[in-house]
Amino acid sequence: MKLRITTLLVATVATIGALWGAAPTTMTVCSYNIRVITPEDDGAHDWDQRKEEVAQTVIDNNPDVVGFNEVRLGRQEADLKALLPGYTFVGWNGRDATREYPADTPANHIAFRTGMFELLDQGFYFLASDPTVWANNWDNSSNEHIRHAVWAHLRVKESGEDFFVFATHLDHVGNIARMMQAQLNADMTWKIAGHKPVLLLGDHNANTTRVNVQRMLQSQFVDAFVAGGGAEKYGAEPATSGQWAVPVSGSRIDYILCRNFTVNDYFHSSELYDRTEAPSDHLAIFANLTLDDPDLAHRRRYVNPEAATAGNGTIGAPFNKLDAALSAASLGDTIFVTASRIELSRPYGLKKTVHIFGGYNPEFTEVTGLTSVTTNGQGCAFSITGQAPDGDSGGVLAAVEIRNFEFTNCGETADGKDGGAVRAHGAALTMQDCVFADNFTTRDGAAIDAWNRVTLRRVKFLRNRAGRNGGAVCFDSRNKRYWWNQLVEGCYFEENEAASGSAIYLPRFVYAWIAGNTFAANHSTDGPAVWLRATSTGSVLNAHLAVFNNTFAHNTNSGTEGATAILAEIDPDAPFSLTNNTIIAHDSSTPAVKLIAGVPVISNNLFGANRSGDIDLPTNSLSAVYNVYTSPTSLNYTPSPRDIVAPDYAASVAMLCSMLDCTPSTDSLSLTANLAPVADAPHAIPVVAVTNPAAPGGMTLCSVTAPRLKEVALKSDFDYDCMTLGTLTTDQTGRPRPASAITIGAVEYDPTTGPASIAAPTLSPTDAPAPLYDLQGRPMLTPNPAPGLYLRPGQKTLIR
Repeated sequence: MKLRITTLLVATVATIGALWGAAPTTMTVCSYNIRVITPEDDGAHDWDQRKEEVAQTVIDNNPDVVGFNEVRLGRQEADLKALLPGYTFVGWNGRDATREYPADTPANHIAFRTGMFELLDQGFYFLASDPTVWANNWDNSSNEHIRHAVWAHLRVKESGEDFFVFATHLDHVGNIARMMQAQLNADMTWKIAGHKPVLLLGDHNANTTRVNVQRMLQSQFVDAFVAGGGAEKYGAEPATSGQWAVPVSGSRIDYILCRNFTVNDYFHSSELYDRTEAPSDHLAIFANLTLDDPDLAHRRRYVNPEAATAGNGTIGAPFNKLDAALSAASLGDTIFVTASRIELSRPYGLKKTVHIFGGYNPEFTEVTGLTSVTTNGQGCAFSITGQAPDGDSGGVLAAVEIRNFEFTNCGETADGKDGGAVRAHGAALTMQDCVFADNFTTRDGAAIDAWNRVTLRRVKFLRNRAGRNGGAVCFDSRNKRYWWNQLVEGCYFEENEAASGSAIYLPRFVYAWIAGNTFAANHSTDGPAVWLRATSTGSVLNAHLAVFNNTFAHNTNSGTEGATAILAEIDPDAPFSLTNNTIIAHDSSTPAVKLIAGVPVISNNLFGANRSGDIDLPTNSLSAVYNVYTSPTSLNYTPSPRDIVAPDYAASVAMLCSMLDCTPSTDSLSLTANLAPVADAPHAIPVVAVTNPAAPGGMTLCSVTAPRLKEVALKSDFDYDCMTLGTLTTDQTGRPRPASAITIGAVEYDPTTGPASIAAPTLSPTDAPAPLYDLQGRPMLTPNPAPGLYLRPGQKTLIR
């Protein structure tokens, strides 16, 4: 007999009043993709033929919170609300500050029991490079599938406990999009909810074989299926999307992920309600959860290694050892460390996701310097793993964020292990405003050896040396099917050494974004400063490589093969964008840049005084324009009439000395590029400044206007979204490009102000503390943080 909608059942969830010591609240939550209304569905699949059973699925299983996917705004949304009158709905209404979308746009919704919870706040964000903008980014499937997430901040009426709920839906086609959207959800839940308990509900379109997405999410959240015994009930991989059937085998793509909750149980609904098929093409999944300790003070740990006595880790009584804080930390906790020196006799083992921020004053009110760590040659400092140290097997890996640390003299020549200072074999590593100096390894990655996702911003690598690959960093994904996106921005690499990849060795990636860095005087015995490789070997990668706004000078390769500055090998149809780079003064026997395969777009670069050639490409099928070259023989293709080409090597040296901050060497057939930080640059990364834009023969460096530097024309990506809509708007220091003149390569020269001023080099990578803090109380050390919620003293600020 078909069941009909009845009055909503009274909640059975037990809650206890907000008395000290009262039992925490237990609740049942649900994630349900109800299948959007579409003309393709008729008969039993028609919404009008199944909507009551969709609602009955919710009523019969009695959840307190539901995350719905694919609710079409308008009739489907109205029907769902009418059929579930005991719930309050929160969702994106198809509008934002810039536009209004079609009235029937599919959306995510959160529904919660009106009598049990109070809504404190709500919002939404788009799963795009700018979360405030409705956009089809990366390799997202289409404009019909613009993805977003909605969130609600709820308070339990009886107990006063509060938590956040997020409902999301990742793209079903794009490999890069899915990976970036998973990372964005992880980031945004921290920015919006901080250390509060969090639920992330929804269809991720990724089963457990999609290792990069899974490890990113599971490093940040507990999977209720795993923690709640789902495998024992339904098998290791029960399908949650069965194309209207109730599957008995397959794989999961719908998830209940949580943080700061205890998982008591997991189950799903397979009820057909006298139908031959399920009410939706996805199963409704459920978990019974209990809120964990809501005391946020327990989520922040404080360490002062110079304290005479050990405290309990609070701000008034900090630990005096970092390992005490690491042992006490729970998933996602933040550890604050004073600017002090730490000497280790063994590595810190990091097996859980934590944020570690150093450089604070003893009062922990501002960042005043760096926390310095050394092992005195007795191994690495940080070993980041988790429960799957081999990189391929299952288990949860740690995702670690580190800021304001300095690592010196870490490594051990006898251990034969990769990673001299940081061995990052967890899910992800983010490093910002750090220094690595004089670290070493006999194998790979003298400063950092990483197996999975890495994000580096404003990190300095000085005099690190590896016996094999990656004098500074080695990023080598161990999973053979799904690789990672890697970002290196605003970093400085000087005098690092390795056999190959003296600065960066990156043999596997799906998306590499290398922007605003300087590579100076790095030395390889058999390879370039930057070695990049992404060939599919059976995997579906859609690889993308963007190298722009970088400076390469005085790097050396004592071998006879490959390249000196950059060697790239990617799939034949993959884009290789080399834009607005300065690549000069390479005296080795190999060309400065070599591309083994790929689709090259070489635009707005300044090559010069490269003794064995500027660039070696595999084909003449390329786009190359607005470049400066050492000579006609320094490249294996015909330059454009819009290029500046010196007649020979000696003339190139003279030309550069007349235009850049360079001086000729004693033999007059080479030059010294003077690298120094620009005084008014956001970050003090040394670069070569333009002193006179006039080139011999009446041409000028200031000849490329901003409209010519669009992503769509250059097949590049200047804003980390794989798109073709933006324009190159900053120079190699991060400053805005002057509207009056745009320089080819190097630092911009504005005729209205003259040459850029030069400041004395500094080793400190930190900026003055910004008056913005994230919701975890961490200072934002960038003047332009990503869109999201931030704190100012006395108020909450939304950055758009």
